[in-house]
Amino acid sequence: MTQLDDSTIDTLNNLTDNKTTTTLDDPSLNTVSDDDIGEIDYEAKEQGGGEYVPRVYPGVYPFKFELEDENPFEIREYTIKKTGEQVKDFTVNHKAVISIPDSDGIQQEVTIRFCQAGFHQFTNKQGKKFNSQGAELLRSLGITPDEIGGTKPSRALVEQALRAASGRRMGRCVVNWERYDKETKQTISTQGRKGQLRWPKGKDGKYELEVAFPDGDKGYGRERVTGYKLPQG
Repeated sequence: MTQLDDSTIDTLNNLTDNKTTTTLDDPSLNTVSDDDIGEIDYEAKEQGGGEYVPRVYPGVYPFKFELEDENPFEIREYTIKKTGEQVKDFTVNHKAVISIPDSDGIQQEVTIRFCQAGFHQFTNKQGKKFNSQGAELLRSLGITPDEIGGTKPSRALVEQALRAASGRRMGRCVVNWERYDKETKQTISTQGRKGQLRWPKGKDGKYELEVAFPDGDKGYGRERVTGYKLPQG
């Protein structure tokens, strides 16, 4: 039988010593002390916040109507700045599911959430009344007066008709990009409404993906449904 000398035995013992154990063998060696909470980067961008490249370019699209899972109907209360009128606006909260082709030409669904269509009817300076966004939504979905009890429907009948339409009916919606700056309280939009900054276009005539505010805030916009169109044909 082969005899090992003392130096060889010491070498073998060192190879199996706990000091040579790796963090793969014992994950607890990766742990930090209770006082170590890591470094905080105060200059980092806010996480979340919708910083993603919009997938639906501004325009008019067919969409599948779906009510929001929670609170699909609500009463919004606000004041109209110009007139001081206090408004209680019956509002529909819904999703717009839009089908667009990807880079390979394959159709994919994009869901724009938290779309709002209120039923408050606005009047212009000449006293002419315009259809509310809620009324335009009903017309876009092809919901007829017969389905809601006439041209002056009750809230209950409108809710009933929209619940029946959820996930089943198609409409046409207007999609725009918007970005809001919390510091300056300004909005940049492709819609170009009064009081909003216009979304810039590139040399090719298309909207730039990113925009910047005067205070330096910059990033992508959020897709928003800003209107509804009548069914074609």
